[in-house]
Formats: sequence, C-alpha cells, structure tokens
Amino acid sequence: MKQAFVALVLLLAARTAAAQGFTNVTAESGLEAIRASRVGSYWMSGLLFVDLDGDGDLDFFFGAHHQEGGVASLNDGTGHFTATSTWMPLSEIHVAYDLNEDGRVDVVLTEGDGPGRWWFNTGKPGLLGFGRSSFYDPQARLQMMLDIDRDGKVDWLAAGTGSGVTPGVRVYRGDGNGRVATTADTTRTRSAHAATSPIPRPSPWRRGSSAATAWCSPT
Repeated sequence: MKQAFVALVLLLAARTAAAQGFTNVTAESGLEAIRASRVGSYWMSGLLFVDLDGDGDLDFFFGAHHQEGGVASLNDGTGHFTATSTWMPLSEIHVAYDLNEDGRVDVVLTEGDGPGRWWFNTGKPGLLGFGRSSFYDPQARLQMMLDIDRDGKVDWLAAGTGSGVTPGVRVYRGDGNGRVATTADTTRTRSAHAATSPIPRPSPWRRGSSAATAWCSPT
C-alpha cells in the first residue's frame, strides 16, 4: 500500500512538472526563419524584447557586433514576428528608453567598437523609424538610466575605456523635461565595472547643481 502511494505521488509530480514546462515556439514565431536569413557566423550579440513601434506589443531585436547588421522584427500581436526593412541598424541596442518623453521608445546603438549614440524614435505603429542624433558617448560599453544625483530626474550613465577616454563613469544629467546634458560629469572611480555598484556623490553632483550647459533634444 505504501509503495502504491509513493508511486501515485511520483506520477502526480511528473504530471505537474510537465504541465509547468515550456514549449519551443522558435519556428512558429518566425524567429527561426529570421535568424536563418543571416550567415552561420553571424555575431549575434544580444536579444531584446521591446515595443519599437509603440503599438503595445513587444517586438524582437537581434543585436549584432562589429557592424554586421542588427535585425528588428515586428510583432503582429499574436506572437509572430516579421523582419522589417524600414529600419536596419548596424549594431546592437544598449539602452531602450523614451529620452525625449514623446511616448515612443528611443534607443542607444553601438557605433564601431565602443561608442554609444542615441537614436530618436520617429516611427508609428507598424512602421519603424529612428533618427540619428548628435548625442553620443565615446566608449559606452556599459550603460544605464538612473537618477544618480537623486534630484528626481533620470540621468544617463556610461562607462568604458579606450580611444583616449579617461577611465571612469560618465554621467549625463537629465533636466526633467526630456533632455539630457551633452557634456558629462566624470566620477572618481577608475573602473568601468563601477557603474553596477553604488557610487558615492562627490561634491560636483550635489542636488540642484548644474555643471553642464548643453542639452540633447530631438530638434
């Protein structure tokens, strides 16, 4: 009787585990065909779900390193994705954030081997479009959006070394009106990895201070 009870428990556990499993929908979703459209040696450096066209559905982005060409694909609302030819960036998305607060997500794309540049969303549902801005960081290998000086306004943090860039974390401070300073304050840290750790506020970052005078906007 005890052995039968144990067998029943194991059977129920197996059925529960099976019910909680995952189903492979790579082919059904269209993503397998999109990946297959690239050569086998394609350096796929990142996968991202983000609503690129603002229709309320999560779209899918294949990131590519070394300018091999990223692939944006739109979700039809049922989980099926189709690659789009209206916007074909060369690289990967590092940050997806509505920087100018117009209700459409903007992105930071890698340029070459390190720099990060903001692209502002100009598209509409079903039609992708992004405009290249003049706002970039020369070595933005690690990035985040964070209110670093605790003034209630989101700031852009970028970190990376190389190409003559001074080691440290560069902070482009937001003004609370959809713009971020195009000149940066630099932390006293000497490691790019510092951006993932709490950073003490040196005196130039005191709340309400204004070290930068130039601002980025899509105009």
